[in-house]
Amino acid sequence: MSSALLADLFPKRRKFFLNISQMAYCLGAVGGPAAMGRLLPLGVSWRWFFAGTAAGGVVLLVLFALSHAPRPQRQEHSRGFPLHALRASVLLPALLVFLYVLAEMGTATFMNTYLREGCAAPESWAIYALSIFWAAMVAGRALCALLPESVPEHRVVSVLMLLSGIGLLAQAGVESWTAAVACFAFTGFAFSGIWPLIVAMTASRNPHGTGVAVGVTVACGSLGCVVAPPLFGRLIAGAEPADAFVWMAAILFVGALLSLAAGRIMNQPPPQSDDDTMGNPNNG
Repeated sequence: MSSALLADLFPKRRKFFLNISQMAYCLGAVGGPAAMGRLLPLGVSWRWFFAGTAAGGVVLLVLFALSHAPRPQRQEHSRGFPLHALRASVLLPALLVFLYVLAEMGTATFMNTYLREGCAAPESWAIYALSIFWAAMVAGRALCALLPESVPEHRVVSVLMLLSGIGLLAQAGVESWTAAVACFAFTGFAFSGIWPLIVAMTASRNPHGTGVAVGVTVACGSLGCVVAPPLFGRLIAGAEPADAFVWMAAILFVGALLSLAAGRIMNQPPPQSDDDTMGNPNNG
């Protein structure tokens, strides 16, 4: 919901603020694996990292309790299911986010296992690769934050999905763990702007229902987190672990085509009703 709030507060700079907020998310994703890669080989227990996560949750709880967000006006409360959530301007971006998160979560979840068991990478570097992956995403999102608002989001998303798919497809041809890490870094860089730009596209097409539109879109992305482990887990454990990343690449290629189609569909003006035509003084 913070993404919906940012989209509402800065309607003329959605690309910038959504990418900046996701950079902060990525910085946290860089720090965790970096600390694990350093401390776990030294014998530090996993329990300390779970304890640190719990402590961070307590800090967040305190910060939320101390925040003073304005309460919504009474007329902003809705009853029943919001029908505008069924529009193409919501459902198509939601499907795009699902496909993207499915591939991203599959990559982040199984990267460590693939590097250790499929590429014989050292334990520390198999963990550091996660930090490299997210650091590359930070750099990419910094660049995407500089995109002008006039740049069509769907075209950039399509290109980024195509490039990230190529990065994952390359895992089928790598011959060393260092090359595999380099491909993951390229993939993370290409992943960078996909999620923020899809959310920005959703918000711009639904200015009067940003909360619902962004909420449905992000929720569909969460489904990708649910589906990725059982879908790709068996492939990673198979004879050719790289096949899992080939399938992720195929999913992203489908997403690249869908993004172009979504842009064309959502950019079409809504059909004009008979009442609008009769009430237009320029007609007749």
